[in-house]
Amino acid sequence: MKSRSYFRSFSFDSHTRPNAPYISLAVATAICCLLGVTMVGSSQAEEAFRVYAPGSRTQTLWVVDAVPKADRGLDLKLAEKPELGINGGVIAAHPKKPLLYISSFGGERGKVPGAVVTLSENGSYVKHQTIAFNDDAAYLSLDRSHTFLMGVSYGNGRLNVYRLDENGVPGKAVATVDEGKKEAHCILTSPDNKFLYVPYVKGNLALLQYGFNATTGAVTPLEPLDAKSWR
Repeated sequence: MKSRSYFRSFSFDSHTRPNAPYISLAVATAICCLLGVTMVGSSQAEEAFRVYAPGSRTQTLWVVDAVPKADRGLDLKLAEKPELGINGGVIAAHPKKPLLYISSFGGERGKVPGAVVTLSENGSYVKHQTIAFNDDAAYLSLDRSHTFLMGVSYGNGRLNVYRLDENGVPGKAVATVDEGKKEAHCILTSPDNKFLYVPYVKGNLALLQYGFNATTGAVTPLEPLDAKSWR
């Protein structure tokens, strides 16, 4: 039976990204992405999708087929497990291109191993390209124009913005921000792509807010820097 891709948009932290073709969620300790695949002729209840999860210990990418059951459960089957050669821990999907971005946990600054994975039309692994990030990441996301890949580190709290080339591959960071805080947990832009928000957790509890230049990738602190939204 032929298949075609269908797209949904929500993430594990309940942040909805309009028009995003992938679903993101937390599975065990890994952040994973799901690409939906609709079987031609099937009903809405029978839609299947794929789960992508980097395996840090095995240095592989787990590609899992998920088929909804009549009892609202899921049948899960490992479709493939290509080797990446990096201990990937965090993953994000390009909203328009069939690309996944994976960052390792830890590594030397400026040489943190990462990978860009290319998928086929039905979501199968095609190839991957090894890249280097400035820092490891607790979270990766793209800005609303899909021009920049952004990441924040839980270990050192640094924020990095990478411009994507015409093929969707990140180059060197065009912006790096270090506020002297650890435990950064997420990074997202506002719907109009003019602002950038980074929450910090535990002992560094804060919601830092920045102006974002969607042309250059520049990040400018707002006043006040900490929105203190939890108070």
